[in-house]
Amino acid sequence: MKPDATGRRPSSMRSIPRVVPVTAVLVASVAACAAPASTVPLLHVAGVPEHGPIAAYAAPSASVAGYRLVGSLPDGPDHAAVWRWPDTSVTEQDVAELAQHFGLTAAPDAHRYGWVVTSPAGELRVRRDTGLWAFTRTPDCPPYVVDVDDPLDAGSGVACAVATAADLGAQPTPRTPNVAQARTAIAGIRAFLHLGEPDVDIAGDVVHFVIDPVVGGFPTWGMATRLDVDAVGIVNATGWLTRPIEGPVYPLRSAQAAFDDLARRPIVAPAIACPLATEGNPATEGEPATGGEPVPEGEPATGRSRPEPPAPMPLPMPVCRPPQPVIVTGAHLGLQLDWDQSSPAGVRLILLPAWFFTIRDAPPTADVLPVIAVAAAYLAPAGTEATAPPVPSDAAGLPASPTPAGNPVPSPSSG
Repeated sequence: MKPDATGRRPSSMRSIPRVVPVTAVLVASVAACAAPASTVPLLHVAGVPEHGPIAAYAAPSASVAGYRLVGSLPDGPDHAAVWRWPDTSVTEQDVAELAQHFGLTAAPDAHRYGWVVTSPAGELRVRRDTGLWAFTRTPDCPPYVVDVDDPLDAGSGVACAVATAADLGAQPTPRTPNVAQARTAIAGIRAFLHLGEPDVDIAGDVVHFVIDPVVGGFPTWGMATRLDVDAVGIVNATGWLTRPIEGPVYPLRSAQAAFDDLARRPIVAPAIACPLATEGNPATEGEPATGGEPVPEGEPATGRSRPEPPAPMPLPMPVCRPPQPVIVTGAHLGLQLDWDQSSPAGVRLILLPAWFFTIRDAPPTADVLPVIAVAAAYLAPAGTEATAPPVPSDAAGLPASPTPAGNPVPSPSSG
């Protein structure tokens, strides 16, 4: 029986009144008190800094005013599982079946870490380990790139030169995309990958579909399937062939603790040459520049060959709007994609429980700010040596930080 969102396994047995000897009850209580806590590996993830609060990804409208909570935060759950990709590899047959949905009939070409299918209809690249794939109908400057020759799929980059209208000459007017026809174009790939209902956005002559999968009943961040459709069909796309499997259950910190951590973390704010309006100094105009007084006309200049001209007046400067806080309206538990070095197989992708903070007035595609929810005692920066404490039977008394190797943390007493 699968655990619920709190990590506990619900009982399917009905309650039957019965008489239990007092001695048996006492023995069971003592045994429960002495039951050893489970052990889990310490998570060495990229989203955990060596010092300071646990990292959160950049807010879509971050400002130096920080974050302000409007509303309430949930009390639980206090346990949740991590999810890892299976050790099984994507097969050539899997790649060939995926390629058929893009009209590619050529045989997959094996690379060191994946497969490539190339034909006049486009190119499909698929990772062997995670099943991450990318398709493009026009190989010139594709928006999605999957590296099948790098062990971590981390060494790819795309640089594009942009042609001007003069370079291109007269261009046909883009055809207005038809959303209904675009949905028909992606119906096959959605059915093949068992994808849910997408978010839809129209930009120019392309309809963009974004589908964030649900894993274990939780929403995800970082592993969306993206399908871009023009008047001809799918022009660019990316997604996943394989799905992660459930791993160990970890204690979680509360949403309030994660929000407090979020409020303490630095926020990137660009420096702008723009004065702030303050009381008594609206800063609607620039102050005149100071300089030497000009020598009156007709009077001899002392130590000067000619009078100094007046200093130029600066142009009026705009007034910057005072920094506004990012408004957080609530939170719910989800799963965030990250890199983990605690796997025996090396650096692997992992889905970590995370608090998804909802942001007011943010675009629909950027209205969630994820913050790692796993308790800090079970996290460590990538490349460090530490051991994780045992997982207690409940979330009470959790250690606050990882323990250096050689100094185990005793399990909190539950009895």
